[in-house]
Amino acid sequence: MRRLTIPALLAIFAALLFTLPVTAGWEWCDADPVVQVNANRVQVIVSIPSVYLSQVDQPTRITITTPQGVTDTLVSKGPGLNGREEVFTFKRASDSDDESSSLPVRIDASVGLKGNPSGVPLRLTVIANNGAPVVSYGDTKGTTILITLPR
Repeated sequence: MRRLTIPALLAIFAALLFTLPVTAGWEWCDADPVVQVNANRVQVIVSIPSVYLSQVDQPTRITITTPQGVTDTLVSKGPGLNGREEVFTFKRASDSDDESSSLPVRIDASVGLKGNPSGVPLRLTVIANNGAPVVSYGDTKGTTILITLPR
């Protein structure tokens, strides 16, 4: 009986060890609206550390800049960080190449906090067409990602 007890306990311990969540550094709070750029579905995830969430007192601002002639629409949006909404602006780049087979897209995000502190981290993640995420770290005053999509 003792021979079976020790291996069984080790197996249970190993199972618990490998299934417990691993957290290091910040715990992030996300807002994740979805936009359509031509035929490309793009999820934009704006995240700040949870310790700053209660300081959010303005909407999350997201600006998407695309070349002339591109169709873009807001597919879905959430309540925003700390329930402060998400505000979208779609802009056209002045120096666009309509003949290119690729579609350059610039995504800017910012979050307003009480007292307008500097240096508060912002993580901007973009997932286009269910592909690999592209991540940029900056601060809540403004963070940018440049991606290229198929036209």
